[in-house]
Amino acid sequence: MPKWRLKMRQIKEIMRLKYELNLSQQAIADSTGIARSTVKDYLIRAKAAGYTWPLPEALDNETLNAKLFPVNSPKNKRPDPDWESTHQELKRKGVTLYILWEEYKRENPGGYQYNWFAHRYRQWSKKNDVWMTQTYKAGEKIYVDYSGLTIPIWSTNLQQIEFNAEIFVSVLGASDYIFCVATKTQQLPDWIEAHCQMFEFYGGASELIVPDNLRSGVTKPHRYEPQCNLTYEEMAEHYGCAIMPTRAYKPRDKAKVEKSVQIVQQRIVASLRNKKFTALYELNTAILDQLNLLNSRKFQKLSCSRQELFNSLEKAALKPLPTQRYELAQWYHQTVNGGYHVQIKNNFYSVPYQYVRKKIDIRVTAKIIECFYKEKKIACHQRCDEKGKYTTVNAHRPEAHRQQGLWPAERLLSWAASIGCNTSSLIKTLLQDDKRHLHQKERSALGILRLSTAYGEVRLEQACAKALELGTYRYDSITSLLKKRLDHSTSMDEATDLTYKTPVHENVRGRQYYH
Repeated sequence: MPKWRLKMRQIKEIMRLKYELNLSQQAIADSTGIARSTVKDYLIRAKAAGYTWPLPEALDNETLNAKLFPVNSPKNKRPDPDWESTHQELKRKGVTLYILWEEYKRENPGGYQYNWFAHRYRQWSKKNDVWMTQTYKAGEKIYVDYSGLTIPIWSTNLQQIEFNAEIFVSVLGASDYIFCVATKTQQLPDWIEAHCQMFEFYGGASELIVPDNLRSGVTKPHRYEPQCNLTYEEMAEHYGCAIMPTRAYKPRDKAKVEKSVQIVQQRIVASLRNKKFTALYELNTAILDQLNLLNSRKFQKLSCSRQELFNSLEKAALKPLPTQRYELAQWYHQTVNGGYHVQIKNNFYSVPYQYVRKKIDIRVTAKIIECFYKEKKIACHQRCDEKGKYTTVNAHRPEAHRQQGLWPAERLLSWAASIGCNTSSLIKTLLQDDKRHLHQKERSALGILRLSTAYGEVRLEQACAKALELGTYRYDSITSLLKKRLDHSTSMDEATDLTYKTPVHENVRGRQYYH
C-alpha cells in the first residue's frame, strides 16, 4: 500500500516540539502517537527545506507541502500514466485497472507499483468526477422510470407464470412522494395508463415530466432537443405538462427517481416476493397497501413523512387535473395508397383523393380515426372493428368515381322517360333481361342513354323505335342505326330499300317465302 502523508497540522506539531521545546525524537513520538521513524523522516525533510520553528507567517500549507515533498526529487521521479486515456479504456468490456497497470509497467519498468498506481488513479477520478447539487421546486417536476425488477403473474392454477409485471415508479421532486403501479408491459398503452393513474394518485399535475429515454416515451434521444412520442406529447398537453427527457446514459440527471426505484425494490417488491398473484389488479392492490405504508414512514433525518411533506408543501403547488381523463390515442405515419385509403388494423379509411401518395399522420382512438396532413385535419371516421371493411366518404372520391355509383335502375328509367316513350320502353326491356347481371344491364343502359349527347334525343328516340321493331336492345345495334342514319326510316321495308334492293329473278324467293 502507498505510504500516507501526515496532515499538515501534525507536521507543524512535530517541528514545534523539536525546535521550540527541544524534545527528543522518541519523546515527540510518544507525545503525538506517530512512529519514531516517521518523526525522523519529517524532521530530515524540514531541515533539507531550510525550515525551523517558528515558521514564517507568510508560509501557507501548500507551499510548505511543496517544499517538504518536492516533485522533482529523485524519489518521486516516476512517469505518470495518461489518466484520461486510462479512464476511457476502463469503459471497454473486459478491461481492468490491473491490465492497464501491466501495460504501463511494460513501457515504464521503473514506474509505480500496482497499489500506488490504483491510488493515483482513484485520486484523479475523484477530482474529475464531480456533480451538481440539484434543487427542487414544489410542483415543478415529476421523475418517472421503470424498476428493473418484475413480479410474476401466475395462472389461476398457480402452475405456470403468465407474464412478469413491470413496476412503474414516479416521485415528486420537492417532497419525495412516491407512486408505483404494476403494468403488463412497458409498451406505449401501459406507459400512458401508468401516467394517468399517477396524476390521479397525486391529485394534480406538475409543470415537467422527467422520463428516462424509454422507447415508448422518447423516439429520438438528443441532449438538447429530444423527440418524444406523439401520443406521449399529446397526453402531457392534455394535463398541461411539458416533457424533458434526461440525457442518455446520465442516471444522475434523475437521481431522485433512481433512489426511489431502489426504495420501491427494497420496501415493496421485496416484501411481496413470497406471494403469488393471479391477476394484475390483485398485485396493484397489494402494492397500494405497501405504498401507503412507505409514504407514511418518517424520514431518517426529518421529523415528518413523505405524506406529510406532500400535504404541506407540494399538493397545493400541483396543477388541477382536467375534467376528463386522457383518452389513449396512438399515432401512425402512412402514405395514402392509390385508392385514396389508409390501412389501420386490417381496415381501410378514405381520405380526399388529392392526398394520394402523400404521407399523412393518423390519430387512432378507441372510437375515432383522424387523418392530418401538415397538422391540418383532412378526414375523420368512426372506427370500425370489422376486419377488411372499407369506410369511404363519397366526397373523398374524384368526380368520375362519384358518378360511377350514382346510376341505379330508377335513375336510368327516369332519364329514358324524359327522352321519349320508345327510349323508355327499350330501357325497361333491357333491364328485364334475366340472362345478364344487373351491373351489366345498368352499364349498357347508361351507354345507350349517353348517345343522346352525341346524336341528340330526337334521333335516339327514333333509333330506339327502330330497335324495338328489330327486337334488339343492345348498345352496338343502336349505335349502328345512328351511324348509318337508319333511324329516319319509317318501316323496315324502307330501311331495307335504303340499304339494298333485291334483283328480280326466278330463283330469288324473297322474304315472304319464309313466313
